[in-house]
Amino acid sequence: MVLSLVPASHEDILHVLVAFTVLLVAARLAGEMVARLGQPSVAGEILAGVLLGPSVLSALVPEIGAWIIPESAEAGRLLEMMGLIGAILLLLITGLETDIPLIRRHARTATWIAAGGLIVPFAAGLAVSVVVPDSALGDPGSRRVFALFLATALAVSAIPVVAKVLLDLGLIRKDFGQTVLAAGMIDDTVAWVLLSIVVALAGDEGGGLAGILGAAAPILVFLAVVATVGRRFLVGLLALVQDRGKSPDRVFTLVVASAFGVGAIAQAIGVEAVLGAFVAGIVFGQSPRLPAEMVRRLHTFTLAVFAPVFFAIAGLKVRIGDLLDGDLILMTFAVLGVAVAGKVGGAYLGARLAGQRHWIALAYGSALNARGAVGIIIASIGLDLGILSPELYSVVVVTAVVTSVVAPPMVRWCISKVEPDPEEERRLALEGGEGHGGGPRRVLIPIRPRTGIAPVHRVVADILRMGKSNPSVTLLAVARKEERAVAAWFVDEVAGLFPSRPSTRVVTGADPVRSILDAASADYDLLILGAPESPGTADVLFNPVVDDLARLAPCSTLIVTGRDLDEVAWPPRRILIPSDGSPAAERAARLGLRIAGDAEVIGLHVVEQYAHARTGAPEPSMDRRRRQASEIVEGFERLASAYGIRSKTEVRHAPIIADAIVAAAVDHRADLVVLGTDLRPGSVRLHLGNRVETVLRTAPCPVFILNTP
Repeated sequence: MVLSLVPASHEDILHVLVAFTVLLVAARLAGEMVARLGQPSVAGEILAGVLLGPSVLSALVPEIGAWIIPESAEAGRLLEMMGLIGAILLLLITGLETDIPLIRRHARTATWIAAGGLIVPFAAGLAVSVVVPDSALGDPGSRRVFALFLATALAVSAIPVVAKVLLDLGLIRKDFGQTVLAAGMIDDTVAWVLLSIVVALAGDEGGGLAGILGAAAPILVFLAVVATVGRRFLVGLLALVQDRGKSPDRVFTLVVASAFGVGAIAQAIGVEAVLGAFVAGIVFGQSPRLPAEMVRRLHTFTLAVFAPVFFAIAGLKVRIGDLLDGDLILMTFAVLGVAVAGKVGGAYLGARLAGQRHWIALAYGSALNARGAVGIIIASIGLDLGILSPELYSVVVVTAVVTSVVAPPMVRWCISKVEPDPEEERRLALEGGEGHGGGPRRVLIPIRPRTGIAPVHRVVADILRMGKSNPSVTLLAVARKEERAVAAWFVDEVAGLFPSRPSTRVVTGADPVRSILDAASADYDLLILGAPESPGTADVLFNPVVDDLARLAPCSTLIVTGRDLDEVAWPPRRILIPSDGSPAAERAARLGLRIAGDAEVIGLHVVEQYAHARTGAPEPSMDRRRRQASEIVEGFERLASAYGIRSKTEVRHAPIIADAIVAAAVDHRADLVVLGTDLRPGSVRLHLGNRVETVLRTAPCPVFILNTP
């Protein structure tokens, strides 16, 4: 038999394209409107689907509804696949943002919350199932199966919706957000096991102990395999793609393909694909090799397109008209009330037992109350298996949508009552938007083979040791073919200086600049260059190799400079960090504070002082610049406090800023000056600016220059 693709019909493709376009635009507009009201956009995205669907527009104007809700089964499946892509990508992001070490620190709290948020609503679902009339059941003879199914549907939380709420509210990297995700992971894993058991009970296998164990085993085995063998495979694949590939988007492709691949494996063994994507995201998120820029691009790609469509499709499935019958209205309110009270109350109780205060405990319950598309998926399974009647299916779907819509404002309101945790604020300040723990994730250090280990090698090793961010470090040597053995030996010797042994590479090439730039293009985010020589001539700032690398590097560069590094005090006792308030200066300040250790740090801002050209009077904007200076040094003090570093600040007024920086280095007897730049000129000579080059030539101590494109 010859297999071939069967193309969808022209009409089906047209309907899906129109529906996708309308849902995307409507969801983004509704999300924008809701965001303007101070609420997370996910609420507007779900409501957009409700308004466009059979509950409102499609019922009032069927001609329009026919284009939004495909009448063809094939077109409907295509649109569902669009939504599934959104769910998988959203769960992938959630996994990437999940901080396992942070979750471990809150494991006790998360376990209590998960237990309460699972047991109480499950018991409440069993209780409410008793009063549901036989007419609402798909099969009145299977009330036991129905009771277990309804209890599972009410106990579940929707990690995609919870994650979107946390993202919208800026809570996903906070202790609260990570604890919610941990509790949601536990709840959803147990809920999928329970659902598998219910499906087994509803099938032909009879639901004995063997059937129950057979239904639960695949999920547990899947999680165990991915956490062990799968983790080593994916991390190894990431290293291979980064080091051997050349395409600029190769890591993005690998991560997305892996999410779908692991999701396919999960689907094949009876586990939902979204759980597979979530686990794949966790694996990649824990690797220091993963570029932060790739995660940001995935955020944009997902949250701008596929996630809004996913939530709009969830709202599209609601049929409020089916619930206008008096008995169904009462049943809807009963099920909804039990679902909200059980989940919020159960998680609240668990949080309180874990020692959490009232408002934060209520916030945990409010976040986990969202059931979203997971609840809709479960309802669809129940309808397909004949466990639910169409009417009760609508009740469960309405419950899933309403709990998702009310979760964001409830969480926002509860969190607004919670006092900020100083320790958490410090952790977030340290991260500074740079990912888990802050700092670079992949560092490339070119090594020039020589007869002995130079002081600059020891200094670079100490920089990474003091930084405490544990990045993935690669030492690279470029050598001629006949020098490979000596170069390999020397790189291994230098590797022994580092706190955790880095990976080493020796490449053969006649052009060291080209070889190093090729290596740096493999998703490194920091290139450290040693330039211990004195600043050069008018044609060369450091030396030809360092100049070209700093000028052409595809990532940030840290140039470690200083004459007679072996004679200066190291580690530094006093570090001077000039700042003009720019992003480049802030990045340099973070670098200096990360490597400070026990050193005292001096934050310096120089106000350029000059007289009015005609009258000689002070420049009119001086008052404004003095206020800016005060804000800059106050910001530096807050940042230093977050890092726990001894610091003091100073504001100087001088006609030439570079001279003032050098004078401050002399006055404070600084052992190191850290400067930040963002200059990427296209000329053949590296030019970092007159101020930086003046400080380089005249500073009495080593100077580190962090250049970030």
